[in-house]
Amino acid sequence: MTAKVRRGAPTKKYLFRRNAIVDAASAILNRKGLKGMTLAEVGDQFGMVATGVAYYFSTKEELSAACFHKALETFEGLIAEAARADNLNERIRVLITGYFALRKRIVEGQQPAFAQFDDVRALGDQAVLNAYVQMFRNARQLFEPLLKPGMRHSVLNARVHLLVHQFLWMEAWIPKYDSDDYARAADRVVDILVNGLGTSSAVWKPTQLVIDTGSDPANDEAYETFLRAAIELINEFGYLGASVEKIAAKLDVTKGSFYHHIDAKDDLVAICFARTTGVVRRTQKAAASLPLDAYNRLASAINSLVQHQLEGDTPLLRAATVSLPEQIRRAVLAEYERNTLRFGAMLSDGAIDGSIRSLDVQIAAHMLTSVANAIGELPFWLARPPGPNAAESFVRPFFEGLTSPLRPSAKQK
Repeated sequence: MTAKVRRGAPTKKYLFRRNAIVDAASAILNRKGLKGMTLAEVGDQFGMVATGVAYYFSTKEELSAACFHKALETFEGLIAEAARADNLNERIRVLITGYFALRKRIVEGQQPAFAQFDDVRALGDQAVLNAYVQMFRNARQLFEPLLKPGMRHSVLNARVHLLVHQFLWMEAWIPKYDSDDYARAADRVVDILVNGLGTSSAVWKPTQLVIDTGSDPANDEAYETFLRAAIELINEFGYLGASVEKIAAKLDVTKGSFYHHIDAKDDLVAICFARTTGVVRRTQKAAASLPLDAYNRLASAINSLVQHQLEGDTPLLRAATVSLPEQIRRAVLAEYERNTLRFGAMLSDGAIDGSIRSLDVQIAAHMLTSVANAIGELPFWLARPPGPNAAESFVRPFFEGLTSPLRPSAKQK
């Protein structure tokens, strides 16, 4: 499908319609993902056929790229506003409250939604990926007050990844709140990001747990190998980008070999998600039985999951769910909700034993789930191979506050 050739500078009417198409496509992307969004469905929003949309965007991929660029520009605006604040605590406050105010305007119909980033890597557009990396770097500049002479900016990557992923996971829990409560929720998120979880008497001493991956001894080695390859590719390229061809190519086998061991890609994806949520669940339960205060039981769970991601045989899968088939998506989100409730119970235990300070337990539980989910992408932002203190450098700042001083061990990164 080829767009009609235009001559001369675009008119205001053209730019207005083009922008409206991006807004409509963004809303569809958020509901159906990259695979589900079509030019025909976008055109239906304006009484146009697909060829009418192609006058503005010649392909679905070009339109999707425009949606992601506009979303990134939105985040860049929030980051730029936060950068004007005088200190780091205030920067975090401006960024979070600005985001919640934006989401309130969207929910109340005052401005259109922007595209979520689940399928950014699946699109495979280098310009979009470059813009995403630049957004990450700009967010990292917010944390420059923490740097000391001789430190590299890369020591901040783990904290920035924690922060950025909070925005990505908020899309899973913000809809549970009335928009009138967004300002309060923003205050609670800022409180947790700045002040962490523990009371002033909490002492960092997590225990490294042996992760139970839930591998079935009945599965042959080839099956487990396909599982690992699928998780790694989904983490890198998303559900759509992790095609059977890519999985087979990664293992240097034929597609026929894949289907000899796996009936269908969706079956494999469902198993991958079940494996990851099961690992988190079993790790939570193991941590809950430790003879530690609740603060360090939580720290042990998250720290052990990070260490497993960096060194284990079967990595954890990030929950980028927009493009998943509906049945798998519902099951995945239900399991993540159960894990969130378990984090909430562990936080409540900390309020009882005095190791967790007064905070919003529900929101803190969602934010811990975000940290667990962010582990899937963590290797992309750390030096390879990761330093010996990489897990602590990622986990401890969330528990003590993202604005807490950088520790010498972070230099290992």
